Amino acid sequence: MTTGLLTTTAGRAAIIADLGGGADLVLTQVAWGDANGVPYNPNEAQVALVREKYRAAIASVAVVDGAIVVDATIPADTNDGTGRPSHGFNVAEVGLFSAAGTLIGLARCGNGYKPPPSSGQASAVTYRLKLAVANPSAITVVIDPQAQVNIGRQVRPFWVTVDGVLNDPPAAPATGATYVINGAPTGAWVGQAYKLAQWVGVWVVTAVPTGHQVCDNSVAEDSANRYLKRTAAGWASAIATETAVGPAKIASEAEVTTGDLSRTVSAYSLARRLRGAASTASIPAGGWDEAGETWGIHPCLLLGTEAGGPGGAYYFHCWTIRYNAVGTLTQVAIPYSEAATSTYGWLMRIRTGGAWGAWRPLIRDGSETQTGVLALASAAEAVAGLNTTKAITAAGLQKARLKKTRVVISTPGAFSWTVPAGITTVQLIGWGDGGGGGFGNNPSGPAGGGGGAQFEWTVDVVPGNTITGTIGGGGAAGFAGNNGASGAGTTVTANGQTRTAGGGAGGVNAGGGAVTNSALGGAVSGGAVDVSRNGSPSAGGLQGYSGSGTLFYAGKGGVAPNGGVGGNAGTGAGNGGVIPGGGGGGGASGNVAGAGARGELWILY
Repeated sequence: MTTGLLTTTAGRAAIIADLGGGADLVLTQVAWGDANGVPYNPNEAQVALVREKYRAAIASVAVVDGAIVVDATIPADTNDGTGRPSHGFNVAEVGLFSAAGTLIGLARCGNGYKPPPSSGQASAVTYRLKLAVANPSAITVVIDPQAQVNIGRQVRPFWVTVDGVLNDPPAAPATGATYVINGAPTGAWVGQAYKLAQWVGVWVVTAVPTGHQVCDNSVAEDSANRYLKRTAAGWASAIATETAVGPAKIASEAEVTTGDLSRTVSAYSLARRLRGAASTASIPAGGWDEAGETWGIHPCLLLGTEAGGPGGAYYFHCWTIRYNAVGTLTQVAIPYSEAATSTYGWLMRIRTGGAWGAWRPLIRDGSETQTGVLALASAAEAVAGLNTTKAITAAGLQKARLKKTRVVISTPGAFSWTVPAGITTVQLIGWGDGGGGGFGNNPSGPAGGGGGAQFEWTVDVVPGNTITGTIGGGGAAGFAGNNGASGAGTTVTANGQTRTAGGGAGGVNAGGGAVTNSALGGAVSGGAVDVSRNGSPSAGGLQGYSGSGTLFYAGKGGVAPNGGVGGNAGTGAGNGGVIPGGGGGGGASGNVAGAGARGELWILY
């Protein structure tokens, strides 16, 4: 049954304003109330229901006999409007509202009862309301986007055809015409940007979610905007791209050739693209097995082989290609020799206009300035270090390292060495000298001397320049009442830079008892080196006991890294440190102490 609405004073003013070119009237919602339990006859002055219980969006709309007819539904699970699921309510009044919240029209209902969901009698109730207006076409109705609208067609299926994308409502649309409202709407569409609008005698407007797609019948079938999809920013082409799924057009052969990114390729076009050149007349005899093709590339691997490759190798013809103008053909032949001693490998030559060019490597050789494939150097080539086109293996590198020239400078004092011709880098390995052992009065146990430091240093040099420095001679042994002397260290200067492997400290003497303090090892100084190792400290003196009384032991000398060990010591005389860089042992209870070992320098190139 259709319920006619009484137009309120406010509703009449809104309709007149709309018809007179003022603010657009947009109908959006229907509300129901229970009239506070007292049914009444509506009056034009009302601006609200007496007691509203439920409100819903308009579900559908039509124009019948010059009046706007809308449907709205109270769902089955609706309670009494105050949050009490066990209570229903009487429907005694109904009103039609605009988007601005104005009560446009209202009517008295038959005081029907809406059961609560818990009663088991609940069902959805749909009301059809009729609003008489002079010109329904001037009024816009916004419907619930979840509702199905079936006025000749549905506005909200997943896919819908539309009659255009517009900002301005058309003056005389056909019934059922549907449009995408663009981003700057005017007239009855103001405020409805990016929604769908359908004409049913009034404009029915509904919002659609992101991802909704439409087909625009107003544009050509091959247009990129034939298919549109709703996005967060509005509407955009739904055509498939490299990053998005969507409809796609099959490319023509010409578009396949030009590489059109917006078109997909059919199996036929792909086959055509991979086929070859002009005609059998323009291909050398026996060099083509297809006729009549006009463009592309064809992998024509011919049956059989031909002789005449480098070193007598047999080869296949393959990859006949046309470049540039029709009739300009290139034929590539690739030979391969399986001989173990072959120096050719994969080669190629190009035949253009009936004449073969020279054989060329299919894969180019690598060099210091070109990326490519490298052969491996032999052990002899690795040791010689002169080949610039071959790679060196781990085994070759090890042999090359073992074959280095080594110059040993071991004489204490100053030295000078001239860089030979052709040498631009050297490796310097130096040891500091050891400290002398301490002297111990009788009875006592002194400390040994510390070990010298070691460095490894790679430095650039200039042929003809000199490398200079000083080799430490070793710290002197301590004598009566004195500590052992510290090592002077080994110093080297190359290319204006100086590095020092420090000498070990001298051992502390003992006037009586045991000296527990050890002598420190040397340290590397002067700047950065490849490897830096400090000398180890010496041992201190010890006190022991035997059947004849107390015994005192002198400390052993410190060790130089990768060099000499410290001199041994005990209850008697101390031994000298081992070359290079070992610290001297201490002399116990009046015995002679050992001297520190000298330093040393190796020059490798």
